Amino acid sequence: MKYKIFKNFKEANKHYNFSCSYQIGSCVNDKGVYRSFSNMKYEKDIYKDDFNVIYYLCDHENVKKGFLLNKKYNTKVRVFLKVNTNITYDLGLYKFDKYYKNYAKLVR
Repeated sequence: MKYKIFKNFKEANKHYNFSCSYQIGSCVNDKGVYRSFSNMKYEKDIYKDDFNVIYYLCDHENVKKGFLLNKKYNTKVRVFLKVNTNITYDLGLYKFDKYYKNYAKLVR
């Protein structure tokens, strides 16, 4: 699968006109999490099945609540992946499936 490539996350955030700061991992509104940023450098998140499934580590309560809103309103999350300092991939839209331990399971 081909992914849209940005030089950094700030550029990706600007491209989609996201209202929250590019320095925040996940952005939440009244319909749930609408954007999440994963950084391979810290190896917190788990990627399965050629990025078709992502276990996104949720370490903030507002993000956990946000994913539950995604389920309620059937809204999707746009996920970005920082590979290195010069490459950020737009992995596309994912649905929140469920929580597993401290992870949100996101599927295409």
